[in-house]
Amino acid sequence: MDILTLELGDVTVSHALLEVKAALDRHPGLPLRIFTGPDAMVKLNLERLLERMGRSVTIQSEGRGWRLDVAGAPSRSPLPLSPLVPAAAIPSTAPAPSFCSGVR
Repeated sequence: MDILTLELGDVTVSHALLEVKAALDRHPGLPLRIFTGPDAMVKLNLERLLERMGRSVTIQSEGRGWRLDVAGAPSRSPLPLSPLVPAAAIPSTAPAPSFCSGVR
């Protein structure tokens, strides 16, 4: 199984959020492993972002930084197709058009 790995050692909070969001947009179903530096604000904001996106995350201390393991997104099954209804079976509720010249 593939795991996408991001190393975000010395980045700002906004840069980390943009990188993770872009990675999830490019690879929506893959699990993700994120290594961050010691900045607790980066870790906290990434955790909040992932929770808002519905992704479960496990956080572990890794040396001086953090490791966030993000579960892959569940695969969505396609919606079932509804059977086509013939046009003759759809009742017409629209009023008949009225034609008046209106020009005098």
